[in-house]
Amino acid sequence: MAAKRRFTPAQQAAVDDRGGTLLISAAAGSGKTSVLTARVVALLCDEQCPRDPQSMLIVTFTHAAAAEMKQRIYQGLADKIAKDPQNAFLRRQQALVGRADICTIHAFCLRLIREQFSSLGLRRDFSLCDDAQARLLKKETVARLLDEKYERAEPGFLALSEQIDAQRSDHKLGEVVLGLHDFFVSHPYPEHWCRQMLAAFAASGEDFSASPWGIQLCQSAAALCEDLLQTVDRMRRQSAEDGVLYAALDDLFSQDAAQVRTVWQAARSGDVEALRQSLLQLGFARFTAPKGYADDPLKKQLQQDRDKLKKALKDFLQKRLPRSLEQHAQDVEAQLPVLRQMYDLVLEFDAQLTAEKRAQNLLEFSDLEQMALRLCTVRDGDTIRQSDWGEKLAADIDFIMVDEYQDTNDAQDALFLALSKNGGNLFMVGDVKQSIYRFRQARPEIFMQKKRAFSPYDGVHYPALINLDRNFRSSRDVTETVNFFFSRLMSLQVGEVDYRDGEALVCAGGYDKFDLDTATEVALIDCSDPAAPKPVAGQAQQSLFGAPPKEDPPPCEETRTPDEQEADWVAARIAQMVQDGFLVRDGDEVRPARYGDFAVLLRSVKGKAGTYIRRMKLAGVPAAGEGSQGFLTQKEVVMVKNLLGVLKNPKNDLALTGCMLSPIFGFTPGELAAIRAGAPPAPEGARQSFYSMVLCCRGQKKVDDFLSLTEHFRRLSDLLSARELIERIYDATDLPAIVGQLSQGRVRQENLKLLLTYAQQFGQSGSARDFLAYLERIEEQKGDLKGAQGPGGEDAVSVLSIHRSKGLEFPVCFVCDLGHLYNLSDIQGRWLLSPALGFSLYRRREHFLQHSTLCHEAARLQQKASTISEEMRILYVAMTRAKQKLILTMHSTDPQNWLLRRHRAGTSPYAVSESRCFGDCVLSALADCSGADSLFAGLGVVSQWQKRCGFGLVANSCRAPQPPQPESASHQAQPAAPDAALVAQLKQQLAYRYPLAALGQVPAKVSVSQLAKGRSTRLNTRPVFTYQGGLTPVQRGNALHKFMQYCSYHRAAADPAAEIARLRAEAYLHPQEADSIEPASVAAFFASDIGAEILACQTLYRELDFFTAVDSGEIDPASAGLGAQVLIQGVADCVLDRGDGLWIIDYKTDRVKAADQLAERYRTQLEVYTRGIGELLGKPVTRRVLYSFYLGQSVDV
Repeated sequence: MAAKRRFTPAQQAAVDDRGGTLLISAAAGSGKTSVLTARVVALLCDEQCPRDPQSMLIVTFTHAAAAEMKQRIYQGLADKIAKDPQNAFLRRQQALVGRADICTIHAFCLRLIREQFSSLGLRRDFSLCDDAQARLLKKETVARLLDEKYERAEPGFLALSEQIDAQRSDHKLGEVVLGLHDFFVSHPYPEHWCRQMLAAFAASGEDFSASPWGIQLCQSAAALCEDLLQTVDRMRRQSAEDGVLYAALDDLFSQDAAQVRTVWQAARSGDVEALRQSLLQLGFARFTAPKGYADDPLKKQLQQDRDKLKKALKDFLQKRLPRSLEQHAQDVEAQLPVLRQMYDLVLEFDAQLTAEKRAQNLLEFSDLEQMALRLCTVRDGDTIRQSDWGEKLAADIDFIMVDEYQDTNDAQDALFLALSKNGGNLFMVGDVKQSIYRFRQARPEIFMQKKRAFSPYDGVHYPALINLDRNFRSSRDVTETVNFFFSRLMSLQVGEVDYRDGEALVCAGGYDKFDLDTATEVALIDCSDPAAPKPVAGQAQQSLFGAPPKEDPPPCEETRTPDEQEADWVAARIAQMVQDGFLVRDGDEVRPARYGDFAVLLRSVKGKAGTYIRRMKLAGVPAAGEGSQGFLTQKEVVMVKNLLGVLKNPKNDLALTGCMLSPIFGFTPGELAAIRAGAPPAPEGARQSFYSMVLCCRGQKKVDDFLSLTEHFRRLSDLLSARELIERIYDATDLPAIVGQLSQGRVRQENLKLLLTYAQQFGQSGSARDFLAYLERIEEQKGDLKGAQGPGGEDAVSVLSIHRSKGLEFPVCFVCDLGHLYNLSDIQGRWLLSPALGFSLYRRREHFLQHSTLCHEAARLQQKASTISEEMRILYVAMTRAKQKLILTMHSTDPQNWLLRRHRAGTSPYAVSESRCFGDCVLSALADCSGADSLFAGLGVVSQWQKRCGFGLVANSCRAPQPPQPESASHQAQPAAPDAALVAQLKQQLAYRYPLAALGQVPAKVSVSQLAKGRSTRLNTRPVFTYQGGLTPVQRGNALHKFMQYCSYHRAAADPAAEIARLRAEAYLHPQEADSIEPASVAAFFASDIGAEILACQTLYRELDFFTAVDSGEIDPASAGLGAQVLIQGVADCVLDRGDGLWIIDYKTDRVKAADQLAERYRTQLEVYTRGIGELLGKPVTRRVLYSFYLGQSVDV
């Protein structure tokens, strides 16, 4: 596409225009790199208005992309020179290309910082730490900061800590600080962002509807109502299939639609209180079917769908709008100090982290952006303007061209603006549909804001938008498949782009002139029990690339996991295509496919890529790519780590044996056993290291060679840096050649090179000992380093993640494991982080009671929408990697049920936002396509509203074939006769019994209730959603305990029913819990002597936590006398401090005939209470009382 005549008008405009700022919205395969290259070459070759390469800033996403861009520009100039060899101007321009700023944003920022290091307070020789080193430094810094804060015991901090993770650990609080700090540093002048978040939160208490949280709730409610209106419409159409049902239910559905429309109008108005009132006023008429339709399947389906509709609205009210605006204002007032403490903590962490990095003379990547911003800009109130130095720098830059602009963050966007001439010389290229790096704080909203604000290109008005929609990569079936799915799945609400608004791909791949198989395939692998009855009797399973079998094969026990079955299907399909001579396009010709023409793309390679590679190799299909094993656990890296560990401490038995058994030294397990057997016994009671045993074997050549070489390396380790020492190890042991002979040898060799790079990045003078400690700290923090990627090549299938596949293309793409669930764990908790709405959490009230807030629920909805939008874009990237043919696969242990659910779900924005995986979306979209009839056949749901798809499609549910079995050995080796002496020795050793084995059955900590009654405490309560069936006796007892914990004693004594109602209204008690409490029992308690003592007491404690320790023999007599202790944890219902002593009062709801039964049953429990509470409060316990609410009397114990 380098030649002008091949450019489309839109592409040519992007190459030639010089009028002002342009935003190029370039769809997948639209030739954006060629356009960008051609624009640069055209600028450099313009002799009428010559441009110095050094006056251009060309920013790419990766170093590899920058190198490719530079090479393309150089080649473009070479092509021009070839046509005019005597042109000195072109030769000069080509010679200067090497000086041009064609780099990543971080490389450009680094250059600026090195030029101005002194003004930033840096030393000239600062180093840039890698991601792993930065993560480690951050975790150590936050741990140190939290320790300091706990030592100072500041009330505000302790309140924050309790809200995040009360009485457990500071691990979660550290996670919040690190996560919020990631958002923090992605903004220009991040401390200002913190102030903005706090100000917006405070303002939401006064006008919630106008706040971003209120807007989010209204938008979510509107999307829900739009989906429910479609549901009502679908129910009406389905009922029309039966005239009797239609006549009976049409008015009912009309009423439902009117009510939903009322809620929708309230949501669209943006008034949260109006929305809440419209939901509160809902009242649905009863679903009444005509006579004789009680068991009618259509009636049942309609009734189920209507019940789901009512439940969706009820859930939105109860879960998303749990508080009134008046209560919200109270929540804001209570939570504002907590949020202020959180943001202050992040600022303090940032200051300490910065100080630590300065002390170590380090910078991380986010520092580069922030420091470059501070060089180029100054903040003036709420605006950012160019600094004097920034003005001078911008004057030297004529053109700023940025690739992959959809993946920029706020800080980068502000920096590009600061480097420009008032925003007038920017050329930004990207595709918001391919923004898949939100986890790196990418903000696709920036691209979309510009896209909406810029004028359509006309050559006059600027800034302007140019759309590149022609796809030059893929076949028509691939582009139409992509258009089919994403016109249904991607919207402003989900995907953050309206796919139907000029975003569809226009096929220009040139495949139409070839007679090739380009039809899209969808395979749902049936992993149900083959011996189970079929859902539809007599219906045979289909084969995706063959006719249905005449008879089902006899069921056999399935030992493969569902993942393995899907991988086996993929392997069999690839093998069949290669064996059948499947043809692929290669330029202007066609040829039989090779394994390297295939790619398997996975949403997550962890635990999956290795499975696919193994199963394909088992089927005889060569495969390579990303494994699930981390870099630090790769065999070749472990070899080096073990050797470094031996140099550091030869008495480290694990490192020593691993090193000796590695291919470097080649010892066998038998040889190590011989070394151990030949060593003299250690003195009684002394531990003998394996290294001392090795030293005893001096004189054996293999041992001497090992000791000599490790001693040589040990001496070098005191003189050389980590990189230099590892290079010497490679040279002396020929390790790269050794690992090159292992499986995936080239990848392993690349990993060894990477290890050298990491050692170099660790520090020029860093010792091997320190480098090894650094790697060990990374592993302790459950981190890792990035490993080498194994290319598939012509002889192997590429197995890689979708993220890693971005920018690549393959003739045949398998997008697999579509049933992999989205990771929504971040939005499930009582606190969460949102890039747009900052930090939110539950409000904690007295007595440890917590409840959600409107802001928290809005942030939950926003974060979920962002996550699902990102997933849709990831799926788009995966599908657009295919050049000729796309194959989608997923598996299910209950495919019929999955298909039925997805057929009913639909593809409205709300329905897509409620999906759990790619497979949900794909199947819901296919339910609207007549080409997928065979997939949904047998469900009884294929309807007249299906549309024909405009592409070739083969979709079926099928079983995975069994992989070929390895041939069994022709004969079995005869076992050797056992060694009698060795057998006797083994029996003696195996007869050993650990003297403290009894403690293995004793828990380290038990609750008082477990100690007394052998069962769990009342803290393990039943989930609220199961209350519909009524409370169990234990739960009724728990409800009464909760009442006594939270009630006002004096109010309860005066009017028990009113106090029960108050606790119910304030959500201390669930409605069914409140109903289970008898006011008369409460009144009798406060009328008793014990009740009077409680009302009169000046100092008392409710639900008093305590810990004490007992000998393990009290828990398990078998462990008596072993000197071990067990921690006992308890909670006393009520403790009265009488000045001279303590009274313990415990409430009981057991149904007994006499109070003496309670005394005997709980005597042990109260004895533990006496010990623990007496130790805690430092006073003697003078009275212990059980009060029976069942009997209405007390008993002293």
